[in-house]
Amino acid sequence: MDGFQSGEPKAAAAEANLNDGFGCAQSVFAAFAEDIGMDRETALRIAGPFGGGIGGTGRTCGAVTGALMVIGYLYGRTDPEDAETKLANNARVQELMALVEDREGTTLCREILNGYDISDPEQHELARQEGLFETGCQKTVGDTAEILEALLTRWQGAAPGSSVQG
Repeated sequence: MDGFQSGEPKAAAAEANLNDGFGCAQSVFAAFAEDIGMDRETALRIAGPFGGGIGGTGRTCGAVTGALMVIGYLYGRTDPEDAETKLANNARVQELMALVEDREGTTLCREILNGYDISDPEQHELARQEGLFETGCQKTVGDTAEILEALLTRWQGAAPGSSVQG
């Protein structure tokens, strides 16, 4: 499939994935999978290691990395000498990250989870007890999917290397 073909609203689909027990990256990436021509199982496998801020390290939020995978799948370059596509894709990534940061206040998992280091079992449990996975993660997954869907709709049909600022 060429491009993004929107089906059901992606925020609701991503939140449902999270509620089913998938990680943030899996939840966002799988919400877009069929619409970008990828089967759900493949999307879940690819995105699996990126939850918890990349393998539970608290770095870049999984919802964001899941969204970046969609952007890469749709717009990524396949020719190492194609600098124009690389620059256009970087602009797309930067736009998404800025919009998520504006809405959430951060793109870092650990900050979304109020500073808890979820690689530490005790801190992971404290974050769970405070409901941060149900509040911070749920909101960020839904918001990121919503932002990505709006961006993909706006970018639809843009030529490789064209400006994505609109």
